[in-house]
Amino acid sequence: MNIVRNDWWVTPIWEIQTDFDSQFNNEILREANSSDHINVWNNNTPAITQLKEYTLQIVTELAAPYISKNFRDFKFWHTNGWINYCSNGEYIPIHGHGGPKIALTYYIKTSENCGDLLLIDPRNGCDWDNEIDGVNGAKFKRIKPVEGKIVFFPGFLLHTIEPNKSSETRVSLSSNMGTFDSDNVTKKLYDSLIQNG
Repeated sequence: MNIVRNDWWVTPIWEIQTDFDSQFNNEILREANSSDHINVWNNNTPAITQLKEYTLQIVTELAAPYISKNFRDFKFWHTNGWINYCSNGEYIPIHGHGGPKIALTYYIKTSENCGDLLLIDPRNGCDWDNEIDGVNGAKFKRIKPVEGKIVFFPGFLLHTIEPNKSSETRVSLSSNMGTFDSDNVTKKLYDSLIQNG
Protein backbone atom coordinates (compact mmCIF):
# COMPACT_ATOMS: atom_id res chain seq x y z
CA MET A 1 0.00 0.00 0.00
CA ASN A 2 1.25 3.48 -0.89
CA ILE A 3 -0.27 6.47 0.95
CA VAL A 4 0.54 10.09 0.10
CA ARG A 5 -0.78 12.98 2.18
CA ASN A 6 -0.84 16.37 0.45
CA ASP A 7 -1.37 19.47 2.58
CA TRP A 8 -2.07 21.71 -0.38
CA TRP A 9 -4.27 24.56 0.79
CA VAL A 10 -2.38 25.96 3.71
CA THR A 11 -2.84 29.72 4.23
CA PRO A 12 0.12 31.29 6.03
CA ILE A 13 -0.37 34.15 8.47
CA TRP A 14 2.66 35.74 10.08
CA GLU A 15 2.75 37.60 13.42
CA ILE A 16 5.90 39.46 14.44
CA GLN A 17 6.19 41.27 17.77
CA THR A 18 8.73 44.00 17.04
CA ASP A 19 10.82 46.01 19.49
CA PHE A 20 9.27 49.29 18.29
CA ASP A 21 8.03 51.21 21.34
CA SER A 22 5.38 53.88 22.00
CA GLN A 23 7.88 56.69 21.33
CA PHE A 24 8.56 55.25 17.86
CA ASN A 25 4.81 54.79 17.28
CA ASN A 26 4.08 58.39 18.28
CA GLU A 27 6.73 59.51 15.78
CA ILE A 28 5.06 57.42 13.04
CA LEU A 29 1.78 59.22 13.73
CA ARG A 30 3.41 62.64 13.89
CA GLU A 31 5.15 62.09 10.55
CA ALA A 32 2.02 60.70 8.88
CA ASN A 33 -0.21 63.50 10.21
CA SER A 34 2.18 66.29 9.20
CA SER A 35 2.14 65.21 5.55
CA ASP A 36 -0.23 65.77 2.64
CA HIS A 37 0.59 62.37 1.12
CA ILE A 38 -2.38 60.02 0.82
CA ASN A 39 0.00 57.06 0.69
CA VAL A 40 1.85 56.96 4.01
CA TRP A 41 4.89 55.31 2.38
CA ASN A 42 5.47 58.42 0.24
CA ASN A 43 6.74 60.16 3.39
CA ASN A 44 10.53 59.95 3.36
CA THR A 45 10.67 60.72 7.07
CA PRO A 46 12.88 58.78 9.52
CA ALA A 47 10.37 56.62 11.43
CA ILE A 48 8.18 55.81 8.43
CA THR A 49 11.27 54.96 6.36
CA GLN A 50 12.54 52.72 9.17
CA LEU A 51 9.20 50.87 9.38
CA LYS A 52 9.01 50.60 5.58
CA GLU A 53 12.48 49.06 5.34
CA TYR A 54 11.82 46.72 8.28
CA THR A 55 8.53 45.43 6.85
CA LEU A 56 10.05 44.93 3.39
CA GLN A 57 12.90 42.95 4.92
CA ILE A 58 10.72 40.76 7.15
CA VAL A 59 8.14 40.03 4.43
CA THR A 60 10.89 39.16 1.96
CA GLU A 61 12.60 36.83 4.43
CA LEU A 62 9.43 35.05 5.48
CA ALA A 63 7.02 35.15 2.55
CA ALA A 64 9.00 35.25 -0.69
CA PRO A 65 10.07 31.58 -0.73
CA TYR A 66 6.48 30.58 0.07
CA ILE A 67 4.93 32.68 -2.70
CA SER A 68 7.09 31.63 -5.64
CA LYS A 69 9.72 29.10 -6.60
CA ASN A 70 11.63 31.87 -8.40
CA PHE A 71 11.44 34.23 -5.41
CA ARG A 72 14.98 35.50 -6.03
CA ASP A 73 13.77 37.06 -9.30
CA PHE A 74 11.39 39.57 -7.70
CA LYS A 75 11.15 42.07 -4.87
CA PHE A 76 8.30 43.25 -2.68
CA TRP A 77 7.16 46.86 -2.58
CA HIS A 78 4.50 48.76 -0.65
CA THR A 79 1.89 49.79 -3.22
CA ASN A 80 -0.01 51.90 -0.70
CA GLY A 81 -0.34 52.41 3.04
CA TRP A 82 -2.79 54.24 5.29
CA ILE A 83 -3.51 54.91 8.96
CA ASN A 84 -6.70 53.42 10.48
CA TYR A 85 -8.34 55.13 13.47
CA CYS A 86 -11.05 53.05 15.13
CA SER A 87 -12.92 54.67 18.04
CA ASN A 88 -15.32 53.08 20.51
CA GLY A 89 -18.05 51.12 18.69
CA GLU A 90 -16.36 51.33 15.30
CA TYR A 91 -15.34 48.27 13.31
CA ILE A 92 -14.15 47.32 9.82
CA PRO A 93 -16.50 45.02 7.85
CA ILE A 94 -15.43 41.85 6.05
CA HIS A 95 -13.20 42.58 3.08
CA GLY A 96 -10.19 41.31 1.15
CA HIS A 97 -7.41 43.21 -0.54
CA GLY A 98 -7.74 41.41 -3.88
CA GLY A 99 -4.76 41.93 -6.17
CA PRO A 100 -1.89 42.64 -3.75
CA LYS A 101 0.24 39.65 -2.82
CA ILE A 102 0.36 40.67 0.86
CA ALA A 103 -1.91 42.62 3.21
CA LEU A 104 -0.05 43.96 6.24
CA THR A 105 -1.05 45.68 9.48
CA TYR A 106 1.21 47.32 12.05
CA TYR A 107 -0.42 48.15 15.41
CA ILE A 108 0.44 51.64 16.63
CA LYS A 109 -1.94 52.09 19.60
CA THR A 110 -4.05 49.36 21.18
CA SER A 111 -5.91 48.65 24.40
CA GLU A 112 -7.82 45.76 25.92
CA ASN A 113 -10.98 44.92 23.90
CA CYS A 114 -10.13 47.36 21.11
CA GLY A 115 -11.23 44.90 18.40
CA ASP A 116 -9.58 41.67 17.32
CA LEU A 117 -8.55 40.93 13.75
CA LEU A 118 -10.60 37.97 12.45
CA LEU A 119 -9.08 36.07 9.53
CA ILE A 120 -11.76 34.05 7.76
CA ASP A 121 -11.10 30.48 6.63
CA PRO A 122 -10.80 30.73 2.82
CA ARG A 123 -12.31 27.26 2.39
CA ASN A 124 -15.83 28.67 2.74
CA GLY A 125 -18.01 26.55 5.03
CA CYS A 126 -15.35 23.93 5.67
CA ASP A 127 -16.10 22.04 8.90
CA TRP A 128 -12.80 20.18 9.11
CA ASP A 129 -11.41 22.52 11.74
CA ASN A 130 -12.23 21.51 15.30
CA GLU A 131 -12.30 25.10 16.56
CA ILE A 132 -15.72 26.61 17.19
CA ASP A 133 -15.04 30.31 16.51
CA GLY A 134 -17.30 31.27 13.61
CA VAL A 135 -20.17 33.36 12.31
CA ASN A 136 -22.85 32.24 9.82
CA GLY A 137 -20.93 29.11 8.90
CA ALA A 138 -17.63 30.95 8.25
CA LYS A 139 -14.88 30.00 10.63
CA PHE A 140 -12.08 32.36 11.52
CA LYS A 141 -8.84 32.67 13.44
CA ARG A 142 -8.48 35.50 15.93
CA ILE A 143 -5.48 37.81 16.40
CA LYS A 144 -5.36 40.19 19.35
CA PRO A 145 -3.93 43.60 18.49
CA VAL A 146 -0.76 44.46 20.43
CA GLU A 147 1.27 47.64 20.03
CA GLY A 148 4.35 47.03 17.90
CA LYS A 149 2.96 43.84 16.34
CA ILE A 150 3.05 43.27 12.59
CA VAL A 151 0.57 40.86 11.02
CA PHE A 152 0.69 39.95 7.36
CA PHE A 153 -1.12 37.44 5.19
CA PRO A 154 -2.12 36.81 1.56
CA GLY A 155 -4.10 39.72 0.11
CA PHE A 156 -6.94 37.45 -1.01
CA LEU A 157 -7.77 36.40 2.56
CA LEU A 158 -11.07 37.85 3.78
CA HIS A 159 -10.87 39.50 7.19
CA THR A 160 -12.73 41.84 9.50
CA ILE A 161 -12.06 43.87 12.64
CA GLU A 162 -14.42 43.46 15.58
CA PRO A 163 -16.04 46.53 17.16
CA ASN A 164 -13.80 48.51 19.48
CA LYS A 165 -15.27 48.00 22.97
CA SER A 166 -12.68 50.12 24.75
CA SER A 167 -12.73 53.85 25.41
CA GLU A 168 -9.37 54.25 23.61
CA THR A 169 -8.97 54.68 19.86
CA ARG A 170 -7.18 51.78 18.17
CA VAL A 171 -4.62 53.02 15.64
CA SER A 172 -2.93 50.87 13.02
CA LEU A 173 -1.05 51.26 9.78
CA SER A 174 -2.25 49.00 6.98
CA SER A 175 -0.47 48.34 3.72
CA ASN A 176 -0.82 46.46 0.47
CA MET A 177 2.32 44.87 -0.92
CA GLY A 178 2.96 43.73 -4.46
CA THR A 179 5.92 42.23 -6.26
CA PHE A 180 8.00 43.38 -9.20
CA ASP A 181 11.01 42.21 -11.19
CA SER A 182 13.80 44.33 -12.64
CA ASP A 183 11.84 45.13 -15.83
CA ASN A 184 8.47 45.89 -14.22
CA VAL A 185 6.97 48.98 -15.85
CA THR A 186 4.43 49.53 -13.03
CA LYS A 187 7.14 49.77 -10.39
CA LYS A 188 9.22 52.18 -12.50
CA LEU A 189 6.16 54.40 -12.99
CA TYR A 190 5.41 54.26 -9.25
CA ASP A 191 9.01 55.24 -8.39
CA SER A 192 8.91 58.18 -10.82
CA LEU A 193 5.67 59.41 -9.23
CA ILE A 194 7.28 59.29 -5.77
CA GLN A 195 10.34 61.19 -6.96
CA ASN A 196 8.18 63.88 -8.58
CA GLY A 197 6.04 64.34 -5.47
